[in-house]
Amino acid sequence: MIEYCIGEPIPISDSERIFKYRVKEHIYQGDILPDTEFLINPRQSSKFIDCTIFNLKLDYKAKNKKSRGFLDDFQNDSTLKADCTVDTILENQNSSEINNRFCVREIKALATLEARNNTFYWSILIKNYDVFDKLEEKVANIMPIIQYGELYEDTIGISLKTEKMKVKIILDYYFNLLDKNKKKALSEKVRFALLYL
Repeated sequence: MIEYCIGEPIPISDSERIFKYRVKEHIYQGDILPDTEFLINPRQSSKFIDCTIFNLKLDYKAKNKKSRGFLDDFQNDSTLKADCTVDTILENQNSSEINNRFCVREIKALATLEARNNTFYWSILIKNYDVFDKLEEKVANIMPIIQYGELYEDTIGISLKTEKMKVKIILDYYFNLLDKNKKKALSEKVRFALLYL
C-alpha cells in the first residue's frame, strides 16, 4: 500500500477547492473477485487474479473551506470514499509468451484511507465488472490491429509482429472470461462472415 500523499489544491471558485491526487506507484497487488460466487454472466462473474493496481487519479472536492484535503475530511468521517480511476496490469497465465502481461486503463474505483501505526495509506475499492467493461472496451479498440494490420504494414512500412502477438494475448484472456452463450454468439459472427467467402 502507498502512504497518503498531500494533494495539490486547485481553486475552482472563490469558495471551493479541488485537491488533485496522483499516485503512480503500485497501490495494490492481488485478486479482484465478484461479489457473489454464483455464475451470473461474464461481466458480473469474471475473476481477475494477481492484478497490480497503480496510477491512482483522484480529484477531491473538500468538504469545507478549512479542509486541507481528503485526509482532513477522512479523520472526521472514517467512512469517506471518493470516486477515482486506476490502471491495472493483468496477466494471461494461459499464454506461453514471456511477456504475457498487459494494462487496462482508467478503471472506475473508489478511494479511501486505511490507518496503520498512525500512518494513513490509500486503499482502493474496485469492482470486477468495472475491470471487465474496460477490458471489453480495450478489445474493441485493438481489433483493427488484427483486421487491418497488413494494410498498415504495407502502407507505413512498419512491422506489427510484436503488436499482433500482444493483441492475441489480450483476446485470448478476454475469450477465456466469456461463457458458452457469449462464445457461441461470437462464433456465429464468424460463421456468418464465412458465407461471404
